Amino acid sequence: MILLLEELHLTLVPLLLAAITQIANAQIVALGACPKVPQVADFNPQRYGGLWYEQEKYPFIFELGGKCVTAEYSLSADNTITVVNRQISTITGNEQKIFGSARRVGPSKLLVKFPMTFNIEAPYEVLDTDYSNYAVVYSCNNLGLVHTKVVWILTRDRFPSLDIMLKGQLTVPIILLASSLLSIEAQIASLGICPDVPKQHDFHPERFVGLWYEQERYPNVFELAAKCVTSEYSMNADTTFTITNKQINSLTGNESKYFGSARRTKISKYQVKFPFACE
Repeated sequence: MILLLEELHLTLVPLLLAAITQIANAQIVALGACPKVPQVADFNPQRYGGLWYEQEKYPFIFELGGKCVTAEYSLSADNTITVVNRQISTITGNEQKIFGSARRVGPSKLLVKFPMTFNIEAPYEVLDTDYSNYAVVYSCNNLGLVHTKVVWILTRDRFPSLDIMLKGQLTVPIILLASSLLSIEAQIASLGICPDVPKQHDFHPERFVGLWYEQERYPNVFELAAKCVTSEYSMNADTTFTITNKQINSLTGNESKYFGSARRTKISKYQVKFPFACE
């Protein structure tokens, strides 16, 4: 809502030109070796073939600045899989396309290769899928004392129902939730002015106060490697808000806390200020 949240999925697991490139590819870093996770025992690559739409993922450098991400898979005569990944650049509006290949090395584990990774293969594991609605894909690389990982949720429909999304989200193993999954469109610059969006016209700030738990978001630099993020709002006598944001660092386990303030500028619009940010 695991990056930067309008594309996502089993689409681009190219990663790693070398150790340093691996970290760039899979931007969630955690201590220790890659965790063992359940996989699809009777994975059927033929049924898995076809077009998938990315819905959510951890941050992924090869999709930076992209939206409307898709991955298309087709089984070749030699049992390898041809991969075609597409996305739209949010800067130019142009479609970007890259071709890759994958070979099966386990029941539901593939090794994927793209031209820009200098023929280095990246792991691609299908953790869950019903083939016709959703798939949960995982890639993890061991780098000595740490490992890097990416998780994608893919769907067959461009705009899946909430039920389908929940199926995908609920099958992501808890051990992989080092940071909340990110929605498809990354938090990056786009051409033009901010779009006009519908707002709540009967917003009651006094009912908004209290503790809120973050579930999904666009990527946010202030929450990199964060988990268990909360925001608590309290109203002051002058109708401004005092804000307390808390999060747990997924690398150290330490809690971080930030205090800020917000002032109301419209019915449901606020200007928020923190010590580390310009107003």
